[in-house]
Amino acid sequence: MLTAPKTKNNMIKIGDNIELPDFPLLLAPMEDVSDPPFRAVCKDKGADLMYTEFISSEGLIRDAIKSRQKLDILTTKNR
Repeated sequence: MLTAPKTKNNMIKIGDNIELPDFPLLLAPMEDVSDPPFRAVCKDKGADLMYTEFISSEGLIRDAIKSRQKLDILTTKNR
């Protein structure tokens, strides 16, 4: 069985900067729903990890405003 590495305080660790509790609450990407304000609300309500919806590489290459807006990140204070 493959398991994620754990830190000394028994939290799941992703890379060097992300630590999640034993039973993390994760927000899945949802097209045209998981925008920065929605992710901020989810974080305020207890979500441990949020990420953007899938973004079209073609939209980024063409510098489409809608694709660039999906990359926006709101910084929030830690709980």
